[in-house]
Amino acid sequence: MAKVTHVTVGLRRLYRHPWIDFENFTIEGSVTVEVEPGETPAEAAAKSFPILREQMIETYKQFKPKKAESKTT
Repeated sequence: MAKVTHVTVGLRRLYRHPWIDFENFTIEGSVTVEVEPGETPAEAAAKSFPILREQMIETYKQFKPKKAESKTT
């Protein structure tokens, strides 16, 4: 029987521009975690989600599209 030793979790988020197709913004990421002895693959995957989430939030903060400044009178 095969033994699971590593689990890879991937996540992709697409931010769509409201009216311009070519201005869409995509963030992708993945994390590979080692399955510890006595741990199930599902538990290993669950512990990787917070790591991946934080990485994607930091990436979004660095590269997020800038809002156009509106002129007020």
